[in-house]
Amino acid sequence: MEDQLGNKKITVPCTCFDHFMTITRSKEDLDWWFTTSTIDFSTKQQDGWRIFKHRISLAWKILTGKEYQFFDVIVSDKNMQELMDFVKENM
Repeated sequence: MEDQLGNKKITVPCTCFDHFMTITRSKEDLDWWFTTSTIDFSTKQQDGWRIFKHRISLAWKILTGKEYQFFDVIVSDKNMQELMDFVKENM
């Protein structure tokens, strides 16, 4: 699929369908962009205190230079094959 600028892109959903990973290949400078996103609905289902603690923990790890993980994207075999085919076609 192509975006408005003619860049090639593929969106791979997590098996839980709460998170997505979009990979875009720029047509101008041939860079690869990896974007992860989450559906707003799923994040609003958590209580406020839990979200606050998680964000403070992430901020502390960032400020202290520690490694952190925002979330995982778990990909099915079918979507992984589509992703690999996309990368091979655009190398």
